[in-house]
Amino acid sequence: MTFKRKAEPGPVPLVERIWETYGTWITGAIVLALAAALGGMLLQRHRENRFLMGVADLETISQDDPTAAMHLKHLENDYGDTPLGPRIQLKWAQVLYRDGDFDGAEKRFKQVAENVKAGRLERLEAGLGLAYVAQEKGDLVEARKRYEQAEKDGLFAFEARRMLSLLDKMQKNVASRAGEKGTKP
Repeated sequence: MTFKRKAEPGPVPLVERIWETYGTWITGAIVLALAAALGGMLLQRHRENRFLMGVADLETISQDDPTAAMHLKHLENDYGDTPLGPRIQLKWAQVLYRDGDFDGAEKRFKQVAENVKAGRLERLEAGLGLAYVAQEKGDLVEARKRYEQAEKDGLFAFEARRMLSLLDKMQKNVASRAGEKGTKP
């Protein structure tokens, strides 16, 4: 049994007139919106998978690996624009520090410390790294300032206190040696 609508004489209701005129466009807009939503979900999933793969790759790189810088360069190219970017920069700074490239390490630590997208942990770790670099470069005043800041921030307070006590011992040794020689430190 088929139901047919009887044609009614008189004016056509407004909704039917709109559907006759714009129905194809409305259907197209709905299909387009659904496709955009699905595409957005797929893109988000792709980004999450990419991030997890990057984390796994980063964790496999050892600071003692002589090819670590090359691996980090590839990771930076692949994942530098993800939330993993600051972690890659930190790891790279640590490798440069280990290799004695204090200027390169300082540059990378500063990039992370000044990166507003980096998390608090990354920025604090970068600040502590800058203190290590300053100490290695012989700038004990800057190192002390950064260690004191790390101590205030609390997360690396134990390490910062340990390094401050080492700085104090170093300065006392320098002062005592200068006193033995009769010169000012």
